[in-house]
Amino acid sequence: MAATWHFGDVHAAQGDGEICGVALETTGKVRLCFDIAKGKAIEWPRIENEEWIMVAGSSRPLMEAFKIAHIELLDGWSKTMDSAIGKTPSTLAGKGDAALDVVDPYYTVVAKFPKKLLR
Repeated sequence: MAATWHFGDVHAAQGDGEICGVALETTGKVRLCFDIAKGKAIEWPRIENEEWIMVAGSSRPLMEAFKIAHIELLDGWSKTMDSAIGKTPSTLAGKGDAALDVVDPYYTVVAKFPKKLLR
């Protein structure tokens, strides 16, 4: 059975959140590339570009979304997640962007870590 994927709509422009429930909607062609890691399950979306490794987490309250995103990010690359050493790189160089959206009742936080520091 083929999987069905839903990725949302394409925006030509949007500020921090869809404050009035919409953004500048447009059409577009989108190319997505996926890697399948057999035998590994994830709870939240992992995203990677040239600069960042990222995880998006959504929840209420805002602090829960922040916690989800950052724990999932650490779990993705740190074997010592429970130790201070494992959390230190994220504390020193990690980022957390919050998106407040009136379209649904959740907050979304994207936890990011710069790839250049992993080399």
